[in-house]
Amino acid sequence: MSNIYAIADIHGECQLFLKVLDEINFSKDDKLIILGDILDRGKEPLKIVKYIMERNNIEMIMGNHEKMFLDFVLAENEMDKYFAYHMWMNNGGHTTLAEYDTLNTYEQEKIINYLKNLPLYKVIDNYILVHSGLNMSGLSSDLDIGEIMKAQNSEDLLWSREEFYKFKAVEDYIVVFGHTPTPFLRNQKENYDFSIWHDEKYKDKIGIDSGATFGEIGGMLSCLRLNDRMEFYV
Repeated sequence: MSNIYAIADIHGECQLFLKVLDEINFSKDDKLIILGDILDRGKEPLKIVKYIMERNNIEMIMGNHEKMFLDFVLAENEMDKYFAYHMWMNNGGHTTLAEYDTLNTYEQEKIINYLKNLPLYKVIDNYILVHSGLNMSGLSSDLDIGEIMKAQNSEDLLWSREEFYKFKAVEDYIVVFGHTPTPFLRNQKENYDFSIWHDEKYKDKIGIDSGATFGEIGGMLSCLRLNDRMEFYV
């Protein structure tokens, strides 16, 4: 059986991304799912996007940073563009915009078309792969997975934090997510532990945002192999 890996929140750290692929000996027979937030903060976000667009065994799920990028480039009027720009820049979008402006129109359109067609989640066996989390409030445990995912909206899947990870998720499934760096999941204010987080209370969540852009305080890029939950770090 081929290996299936998950990575989240690369945030432009292309060299770390390539090192992870070397670390896991990623081959054409393996599959990698990136749980959003390739863009922003680091220096080469679009280089990573172009890399994965060329490979049919790497898939991507939408993250909130991809959504902010699209809100800006697809804005239909100046007011929407103004607000989208400031929201994006306040969240580290300047590195993506600088790289985007070096591309020709054809390259820009290819990237926009790829990103705007990204799914918001993926279900593989008993794993739910999503950028930030789910909203389970008001949902019966009797619902099947299709009904549960249909009840989610993009805000739930792209932006949720405490309202997701502090509560029980989906019966018989493990939610693998990024978005919230793992020290925050551990409620740490110092001596940060950026390793992958496993929900010890409900046993139904794994957080894999290991803070790739926070290397100066111990952040890493992590990778989780879904087959056996082996963890890799660079």
